[in-house]
Amino acid sequence: PVGAVGRLKVRAASLALGYWGNPSFDGELMPDDLGWLDQAGRLHIAGRSSDKIITGGENVFPAEVEAAIWATGLVRDVVVLGVGDRHWGEVVTALYIPTNPQVSPTLLEAALQGNLSRFKQPKRWVATDQIPRSAQGKLNRRQLAQQLDPLDPVQINMPLPT
Repeated sequence: PVGAVGRLKVRAASLALGYWGNPSFDGELMPDDLGWLDQAGRLHIAGRSSDKIITGGENVFPAEVEAAIWATGLVRDVVVLGVGDRHWGEVVTALYIPTNPQVSPTLLEAALQGNLSRFKQPKRWVATDQIPRSAQGKLNRRQLAQQLDPLDPVQINMPLPT
């Protein structure tokens, strides 16, 4: 249905005939990507299934939250991830590099109001001077989440190991 987020399936004549050793698969590729169709039938990528955050029973896709934070113009870089929490299951956490020292979680929260559903807004904000990435520029969200202390409700200016 229009607007419903689901797992992508890719099928093309040049992609594959099937999977070797598994005749039940018919050649559809199922990447870890999630997406949805708009009214015009255009596909929008919501993010990776493995990156999905479940907080208080609600699904949150980091790419959507990151885009909203980027749009504030208050960060030079940002990554959103789920950090384990005994009450919420996971807490939406934003690790960010502010554009200047005056950028605070309060300022970021105010900038997001009305632009992002409340349950999608980060409950934790972690300012840092660097967001570690691989040599290919990729994030390891699971590793970053493990480095953040799930018991500390607010970590500000926390240095991350590189």
